[in-house]
Order: sequence, then C-alpha cells, then structure tokens
Amino acid sequence: MTILLGFLGLSFTGGYNKYENNIIQASASGAALAMFTIDSAVAAVVIFSGVFPSLYMIVTVSVIAIPLGILFAYSLRDTLMERQKLTFPGGVAIGEVIEALVDTRSRRSLLVFLGMTVGMAIVALVQWGILPKSLPGVSFGIPTFLGLAISPMMIGMGFIIRHRSSSLIFAGSILSTAVWILSGRTHMALSQHITNPWVLSVAVFMILTYSLYLIFKSRRIFKDMFSSVQLGEGGRYVRMGQLILLAAAVIAFVTIPEIRLMPYALIILVPFLLVTILYACWACGETGMTPVTPMGLLGLIIASFLTDRLAGILFAGAVLSAAGAAASTMMNTFKAGTIVKTRPEALLTAQTIGSITGALVGSVSIFMLYEAYGFGTETLPSPLSYSWGTVASALQEGRVPESINLYIGAGASVGALVLAFLNLSAISFGIGMIIPPAYSSLVFIGGLLSYWIQKKYPDPEVQKEKMGEGYALCAGFIAGEGLILVIAAFYTVLG
Repeated sequence: MTILLGFLGLSFTGGYNKYENNIIQASASGAALAMFTIDSAVAAVVIFSGVFPSLYMIVTVSVIAIPLGILFAYSLRDTLMERQKLTFPGGVAIGEVIEALVDTRSRRSLLVFLGMTVGMAIVALVQWGILPKSLPGVSFGIPTFLGLAISPMMIGMGFIIRHRSSSLIFAGSILSTAVWILSGRTHMALSQHITNPWVLSVAVFMILTYSLYLIFKSRRIFKDMFSSVQLGEGGRYVRMGQLILLAAAVIAFVTIPEIRLMPYALIILVPFLLVTILYACWACGETGMTPVTPMGLLGLIIASFLTDRLAGILFAGAVLSAAGAAASTMMNTFKAGTIVKTRPEALLTAQTIGSITGALVGSVSIFMLYEAYGFGTETLPSPLSYSWGTVASALQEGRVPESINLYIGAGASVGALVLAFLNLSAISFGIGMIIPPAYSSLVFIGGLLSYWIQKKYPDPEVQKEKMGEGYALCAGFIAGEGLILVIAAFYTVLG
C-alpha cells in the first residue's frame, strides 16, 4: 500500500524515484510498528487492573523499544544477508515491486504485476465470500486449520525460501496437528490452534531452546553486533544510538514506578533482548515470518523473574517482542534496499524517524481509544491483551500459566536439540508449529516449485534467470494479497 501511494505521490510531484519510494516505505514501516505489542500491554493492564498506565510511561517505552530493535538490526545486516545467505522473502517482495514501477514494460515488471493481479483477485474473492477461506473446511467435518487455505502469498513465500525451509515448516505443522489430536482436539478454528496448551508449549520451548543453541553456535554473530567492522559508514553514530537507547532502557525500567525492575534484573534482560532480536531476524530471514505469539509469551516468562508488578511483566515482555519485530522489519527493508540499491544508512534513518513519530502519535491514539471505548469491552474486546494478561497474572502469583505444559515443553526442547544435531533448522520447524497446516501446505508447495525449477534448469545462468522470474511473480503474489488485506482492514475499522 505504501509503495503504491509513494509511486503515485512521486509521479504527480515530478517523476518517480525508486530510492525515494524505498525511503518512504521504510518510514511508513517504522510508524506502523511503533506501538507493536505495546498496545497489547496497555490494554492488558487496563483489563486486569482497571487503571490506564501513565501516558509518560507508554511514550517512553515505545520510543525506546522499536528504535532499539531497528538499530541492532543494522549490526546484523551483513552477517545474516551476506554470510548466512538468508532470503528475507518480505524484503524481496518490497524490492521487486519498487523496481517493477521503474520500467512497467519490462518482463520482470510484467511478472510482478501479473502476480499482484492474481493475488488481489483471489484474495478479494475470499474476502467477499465468493471463495471459501480454506478447503475442505468444516462442512466436511474437518477442523478448518486442517484444510487447504487459499493464499497466493504463502505459495510465494515458500518459493522464495526454497524447499529445505518450506519442508521443515510443513513438518512442524504436521507435528502440531498430531499434538493437537493427542491433546483432545480443542480449539478448532483456523487461527486458534496455537492457543492449544500442548501446541503452544512445543512452539515456545522449541524456540527458547534453539535460541540458546544459537547463542552457542553464533558467538561470532554476537561479537559482530558490537564490532565496528560490521557497522560500515555512519557506524559510529549507530553505535552511539545503541548505547544511548540501552542506557535509556535501563534507566526507564528501574525508575518508572509502574515497572521498577531491580537493577540486577537488567543483567538478564539486556542479553535476552539481544537474543530475541537475533532470533526474530533469523526467523524472518529463513521463513519470512516472525513468531510474535511465542516471542511475547517468552518475554512475559523472562520478565516474571525480574519483577512482581503486573505492568512490569507486561511491558518488559512487550519491549522484548516489539524490539524483535522491529528488527525483523528493518531487515526486510534492508533486503529491499539491496535490490533497489538504496543506501542502508538512509533506510535506517527513515525507519527510525518513522518509529519515533509513530510512537508519539500512537500513544495518544491509544489513550483516545481507551477514553472512547475502553478495552475488554464489546467494542474493543482485545483478545490478545486478555491472553497476555492471563499469563502475566499467573506468573505474578508464581503459578505456571495454564497455557504452558512443562512436560510437553521439555520434550520439545529435546526435539530442538536433535534437529540441531542433524543440522536441521529448529527455527523453520518451530515456525511451522504455530502455522496452521492449511497455510504451511501452501508454503511447502511453493518450495517444491522452486526445487522443480532448480532441477529442470541445471545450467547456473539459466537457473538464475528462471528463479529471478519466479521471485518477481511471487513478489507480486505477496504484495497483491497484502494490499487487499490492508484495504479489508481499513474497511473493517471504518465500519
């Protein structure tokens, strides 16, 4: 949506410039993420304590969390994209669409627009109810998350991440289905199987265990996060910004009355913040997805060891997941920049400014929504906030949340280590655990298509050309479906 609006705006004001459009997209991405999970924490505090947190605290936490993730993503850029060769399919889609708007008559552009048209048409038919959301669906007596969804985006993402990662995602989904069956088949809706305690426990513990494994495996990556070699042009200012924001986070979490962590707690919180950022970026690069639900829950669990205040648990957890999501979004923007050839420092600046602006506007907007409708009401039921608040309340009282099964989680941890021993990614497998098979099967199909092209065209030059055309078409699938979903969301909000 932002890319197309940027194209129209720039075209009407003197000619289209792809670099300017990339920067506009970066700024908009930062603003859109500014209140990510922070809004859920605010609503959860209201629902479970009846008190709206201070506006000062909301602004402070938001202005710190999102830019912190953005700046540390800059330190990981070369390592994850150049050394680890992660694909970042969301960034590929953004970059391909921006490039396609430069010369709308080239073959690559036509493939992007063809993919967008197909993606928009199919998803529009689903949104209008002409096509079902998934097949075979509940009419066959099968829970909807076991069907086959209708989503060109998922096929496109599977193609871009290729067959190895897409196969592991599909395998994770099959395991989540088996766990769901063994647990008594609760939560049958398409988007709710992750709330099944057994499924959620497997996903959370697998992600936590593999995160710890990544620390051991990727010691050099953590060293690179603080290495001047990684920072490149303007690195001194990025390093300064990282240190200033970390110091601000320490001061805020120790001094704000509603949070007030003990100083020693930050010895745990800061390293775990860096682990969360690394994991989120790696997961986004490898699978195109960021595991928001498990990351948020992990953040709450870690925060519960650091404070007994409900607001403290919720906001510390929100900062961890928000910084991770911001970092992964920044990596997608960097990936788009490598396609468009925009300077990464310009993208970093734009997304940081956008996030700070969005935090200021978003904080006021949340207060206005609270004053107008409240949270946990019929108008704004806030289901995610209620879920977070339930977990945080249990942790505050020293209880294991009902949504976590420690025995199942221990088995999942062993499984993650086995996958690591076999040189298979527990990230892709863990992501598959939280994706309904209706969607992961499409990711798998996309991966099989990329594998077929690689086998059909063994010549490296021809294969590169064909895969590039496939990337362009799949980028259109992702952009087209995303555009319709954004329009549908606006329509829903406006009534």
